[in-house]
Amino acid sequence: MAFSHKSSQDDRNVTNQTESYRGWDMTLVPGMDGRTLEPHHDCPVEVALEALKGRWTTLVLRELMHGDKSYGALSQSLPKLSDKVLTDVLTHLRKCGVVSRTVFRGFPNRTLYRLTATGWEIRPLLIELYRTGLRMRKSC
Repeated sequence: MAFSHKSSQDDRNVTNQTESYRGWDMTLVPGMDGRTLEPHHDCPVEVALEALKGRWTTLVLRELMHGDKSYGALSQSLPKLSDKVLTDVLTHLRKCGVVSRTVFRGFPNRTLYRLTATGWEIRPLLIELYRTGLRMRKSC
């Protein structure tokens, strides 16, 4: 009787390496999504870090944490940030669901940017990154 590899796997509960490792810190990695042995785009930490990438992203977020702002107000509050980079950052943050954009029709049209609920969830993370950075700045 021929025994194929496929049929040998049909009756077993097969797990891969990432699922079979039992030493996970359940606070740090509470779900299966983060239990990878290499960077993966679906890992929740990687998703959050992707949203925060870029040199100006955290500064734009900081400005929006003070309240809704028009494009012009954001540009004025970060005068060294070029229009292209500001547009790119806002587009990226909108794509990640962190910032919303509302256009008010009129002459001229007015555009307002605001943090979404997800954007506000980033605030404690940025606070802790700041505090950690202060401590690390002395040694890095």
